[in-house]
Amino acid sequence: MLTLTNITNTVWDLERYSGKEDACTFLDAFRLDGFEMMPYGENSLGFLPKERVRGVHLGYFPCWVDFYNGNEEGVIREYGSVQSAQEYFKGEDGCAIERFFRAQLDFAESMRAEYVVFHASDVSLSESVSYRFLHSDEEVIDACVRLINRVLDEKKHSFYFLAENQWWPGLTLTNPEAARRLLNGVMYKKRGIMLDTGHLMHTNLDLASEEEAADYILKTLDAQGGIADRIYGVHLHQSLTGDFVKSMIKNPPSLSGTYPEKVGQAYEKILGIDLHAPFRGRSAKRLIERIAPKFLTHEFITESRLQHEEYLRMQINAIS
Repeated sequence: MLTLTNITNTVWDLERYSGKEDACTFLDAFRLDGFEMMPYGENSLGFLPKERVRGVHLGYFPCWVDFYNGNEEGVIREYGSVQSAQEYFKGEDGCAIERFFRAQLDFAESMRAEYVVFHASDVSLSESVSYRFLHSDEEVIDACVRLINRVLDEKKHSFYFLAENQWWPGLTLTNPEAARRLLNGVMYKKRGIMLDTGHLMHTNLDLASEEEAADYILKTLDAQGGIADRIYGVHLHQSLTGDFVKSMIKNPPSLSGTYPEKVGQAYEKILGIDLHAPFRGRSAKRLIERIAPKFLTHEFITESRLQHEEYLRMQINAIS
């Protein structure tokens, strides 16, 4: 099992290290095999050593299905105008989304990444704070399958392609038929699932402890049947925020201003939902022993290197 932690190629993350050697020292101090990196902007590593970037978390567009499917009404509802959406996606139609992912997949292959992660979901800004969803899991999965099959090429790519569960429409892992629809529809041999433990917790707003969360995750996986055998990776973290979400749903915030301003308002709430905090108790060990993934990523949202180190110590100790 490869053990990793997350990083991006942004200044925000890279400035935590003095250079290549310091980044390697950080990994070695926790006996980690490497990083799972998400590229923002340019597909570049910065100073990160190529051999220590073992996985690539593909970038993503939270609300993309209507643009990809050519649904002008849905596009205008989210982005205000077709032109605004075209500026956002950097192209006139869904082909822009395909170009984006082809470039990132080629980047991952050039680094010999062992796996890539894809967000198999769709959510508008208003949906993210109201939980009143416009698309079914099946509608989102069908768009994902069409996109993935158009951008993946087994003649060019050798990595595992892992779809990550969210709590938005798409792959949630609470709908076994939707997961089966995704895996059966994608024509790429090394396809599978990246189980995000925190995201799965968000599908049950009544969870009150790590132990309850672990029980819920394992019960949900049991309901998947053979699909659970295709879980090759785990994003390990916890986020017990059910009370926060219940309160938000009762009084959804009104998003206003320009699209970027509304994005900022929505993400303030999303960060309150999806904490990406470390497991502290032994329930995490139970999860990892049961799932036995090929890839384990300690995935956190942190404000500093010091906090990231603190989170790693807590969670590594929990599964040791």
